[in-house]
Amino acid sequence: MMSTEEAAALIEPGDVIFVGCAGNLAVPLVDAICAREDLAGIRMIGSTNGDDFLAVTDKSCFGRVQYGSIFLGSSERRNYSGGNVQPNSIHYHNFYRAMRDVYKVNTLIMECSAPGEDGYLYYGSRGVCWAKVDELASKIILQVNPQQQKVSGVHIVQIIGCILPIICV
Repeated sequence: MMSTEEAAALIEPGDVIFVGCAGNLAVPLVDAICAREDLAGIRMIGSTNGDDFLAVTDKSCFGRVQYGSIFLGSSERRNYSGGNVQPNSIHYHNFYRAMRDVYKVNTLIMECSAPGEDGYLYYGSRGVCWAKVDELASKIILQVNPQQQKVSGVHIVQIIGCILPIICV
C-alpha cells in the first residue's frame, strides 16, 4: 500500500494509461497524476466517466495530459467543449485490440476491491469489460475501494502500486 502521491510518482513521461470507466475511475489517483507538473506526453484513455477529473476539467494540465474517451460519459460530454476530451469510436468487441495495437496501453489504473484471501483484487461489475487490459500493462496501479464488487480480478503479485483505501458513503 502507498499514498496517492507515491502511486502517481510511478507514472513516467510517455505512458499510455487506461483509466477505466464509470464505477472504476480512480479519480484521486488520476487527479494526482494530472497535478504533476513534471510530467509531459501522458495519454489517458477511458470510457463513460461521470465524475469530473482534472484531465477533462483543468486547462493547466491539458498540454501535458491528453484524454481520449472510447464512449463519452456525462463528465466527458459536460467537459467536451473545454478541449481535452478526444472522442474515439471503438466497437466494444474491438476494445482489446485497440488498446493493444492502436493506443499501445502500457499502464492500467482502476479502482478495485480490497484483496481477498485468495490474493485477488476485483475490478467490479463494470470492470469486467476492461479486465483484460491488465494483460497489456507493464504497470498496474489500483485504488482500493472496499465497497467495490468482486467480479473479475487481478492477483496481487501483478500490481506495482496500490493506494490507500477510499471510503464510499
